[in-house]
Amino acid sequence: MVPLPKTFLGWGRAQKITSLLELRETKRPCEPPRSPVQSKPSELSTEQSSLKVISDAVGNLVRRISNLSFLVKIFPSLVTNFSNKPILKQFIFVLCVAAPLHLAQADEFADLAQRCAPSVAVDTLRAIVKTESNFNPYAIGVVGGSIPQPKSFHEAMAAIARLELAGANYSVGLGQINKSNFAAFGIDAAKALDACTNLSVAAQILGDCYARAQKNGTTQSKNLHDALSCYYSGNFKQGYSHGYVNSVRKNAGLKKIPSLSSTEEEKPSTQSTLIVSTQDSQRGLIF
Repeated sequence: MVPLPKTFLGWGRAQKITSLLELRETKRPCEPPRSPVQSKPSELSTEQSSLKVISDAVGNLVRRISNLSFLVKIFPSLVTNFSNKPILKQFIFVLCVAAPLHLAQADEFADLAQRCAPSVAVDTLRAIVKTESNFNPYAIGVVGGSIPQPKSFHEAMAAIARLELAGANYSVGLGQINKSNFAAFGIDAAKALDACTNLSVAAQILGDCYARAQKNGTTQSKNLHDALSCYYSGNFKQGYSHGYVNSVRKNAGLKKIPSLSSTEEEKPSTQSTLIVSTQDSQRGLIF
């Protein structure tokens, strides 16, 4: 995930990243040291928690569609200058359905991110999750291979059981947490499939990567890029050479990484958080 020089927390409050106390594995098998902090188990079961997130999103979506569908019924009667009202109705209906779908995903993810990973900017998490799993909480990535993507918790657990029997190396969930990290964070595959737990662990990995990048004393922009690379591979190089850093930036709606000569003109970063000022926090990614 992309650590920020600073990040957005709740209603603009900042939360600091603790320093690295112990060497731990990071996201990939070759990844760098990691904080010993473990994510707390959810009070609900993993499946119940994931289903709650999905059901809440569906509930909000239904309410939005109901409200907007009312406009579909009354709006044509207010329009008197259009001769082809059936086409107008169809057009309005498409807008009313498409808009809530987009807003529901954005709103629900923002709520989840602020609740489960408040130390990282929402836009940053969104860009990384888009890159890692395309927002599928049951996504499974296999190192050196691929499998049909599960669509439910039970499908995911069945696939993981087969991968374990085959001795495969895999990553799961929204942030694609590698199985080598499960023990370090006190979780198992089932808990890693929980959306909130997954984002919490991903934020801790990202925070450690950013803290390591800051020790190099480079610019904030370079620290962010290095942290992305670290989240992906455990080092500050492969994320660039494999195109991961650019992929995250693209999913964040950003342009290509600037030239080294331009970033050298920036001042070195000395801050220890992933948070920017409240005014900048809505951008999320600061490159």
